[in-house]
Amino acid sequence: MPTIRAGWTASLAVALTLACTSGAGGAPADGGGSGAGGHAISGSVDGAATAGVTVLLNGSGTFTTSTDASGRYRFDRLADGTYTVRPSKTGYVFNPSSATVTVSGADAVAAPFTSAATLRGTWAWQNRLPQGNSLSTVWGAAANDVWAVGDGGTLLHWDGSAWSLATWPSTEVIPFNVMGVWGTAADDVWAVGGVGGVVLHWNGAAWSFVSTKTSWSLHALWGSAANDVWAVGYFGTIVHWDGSAWSSVPSGVTTNSALCAVWGTAANDVWASGEYGNLLHWDGKAWTATPTSSSQYWTITGIWGSSPSDVWAVTDHGTIERWDGTQWRLSTTVSQRLTALWGSGANDVWAVGYDAATTPTAPAIVHWDGTSWSSVASAGTPRLNGVWGSGASDAWAVGAFGRILRFDGSGWSELSSGPTQPVYALAGSGATDLWAVGGGGTALPSTATPGLPRRRAPRAISARRGAAHRTTSGRWATAGPRCTGTARSGPPR
Repeated sequence: MPTIRAGWTASLAVALTLACTSGAGGAPADGGGSGAGGHAISGSVDGAATAGVTVLLNGSGTFTTSTDASGRYRFDRLADGTYTVRPSKTGYVFNPSSATVTVSGADAVAAPFTSAATLRGTWAWQNRLPQGNSLSTVWGAAANDVWAVGDGGTLLHWDGSAWSLATWPSTEVIPFNVMGVWGTAADDVWAVGGVGGVVLHWNGAAWSFVSTKTSWSLHALWGSAANDVWAVGYFGTIVHWDGSAWSSVPSGVTTNSALCAVWGTAANDVWASGEYGNLLHWDGKAWTATPTSSSQYWTITGIWGSSPSDVWAVTDHGTIERWDGTQWRLSTTVSQRLTALWGSGANDVWAVGYDAATTPTAPAIVHWDGTSWSSVASAGTPRLNGVWGSGASDAWAVGAFGRILRFDGSGWSELSSGPTQPVYALAGSGATDLWAVGGGGTALPSTATPGLPRRRAPRAISARRGAAHRTTSGRWATAGPRCTGTARSGPPR
């Protein structure tokens, strides 16, 4: 499921277990089963990493071992029961991230794991981008076809080798801040922002203006197909593209609040969210308000779901609500202010933000394990703005001062990236294909003439606005825009 803002799985308990237990490297681990030696669980790891992979077994107890030179591992003397096997190794992700195995009167073999390398710690400034404006969001059709948009009418394109600044479609229209971008293909990309309800469309060759028949600014985009695209914005504005024209659709929002995000699972299951706890649902026929139990005064800063009957929403005042297919229910309230939300499945959801009560401001990371939410220890990043991952053992969070954090299946760690500007959002296609965008730092002089960028070898990110980072190639998901409402502030920046 794609994630949006107004976007990784072991809890701290698992991290502590890994630190406090050990197995004999490559040797069978003793499960202490009763009877004539008990039974065994064995398996293998192939791919980029085979030897020295730590394997954690949870069931009647917690045991660890590591793979031998051929990627094989084994746990002996196990009692009958159901066990979970989870591999881990710094710098690698595993598919699947875990496997369930049942021992019942005989030895059992776990499903094989395949490992892939991640470029842990190698985030680098890709280019001096050909402009000096902050970037708000990123979307891509392929590894060599990525768009990043932002302030001052910035429309940047990555062709696999370098970034280039696209031509603004009219000299008669002052470039406005572009807040959202989304598309269905390389020749069908939409962007929104600015004033007057105008949207931009890319046909594969050039950007053009398209009227939406509304006068209010738009913030975010999402669609299920080329002829089913939604955009939302100020004063509860919702417009729809049916393949030939944009039209306004009543939202039922009567206050002067902004809708900051839109996301869905299908053409008849779409959500729009924003200020004053507004959570609207489209069932294929009409938009309906779905009141929350306690978030009506706060801004919905993140929304994500694993299915139409399992949707989560977080707010800038720490409330976490869950949609069960019928109504929203308060799951919990945390003391931190939450800014973004993402999950890999129904039992693995992350929310990030910051703790405004501390000096300096402390980061916030909370995790849903299928039963409850818990706070997770993290590095000292002061504020987190976005979260996204490729799976349960590979997640990323970005925030203030260019901080980048990674979850590798056992714990969060901060990576060295070098920038001092804030990073707002990130998205990618997998563990080794990821971009993050942001702003801040030193802006280019207003008299500077934008030039074509030159690709540079990976190096530390310099303090420039319009930052873009990546880790290598594949297919893409969207990362949501920053939203500032008319009546009150949107998600913390």
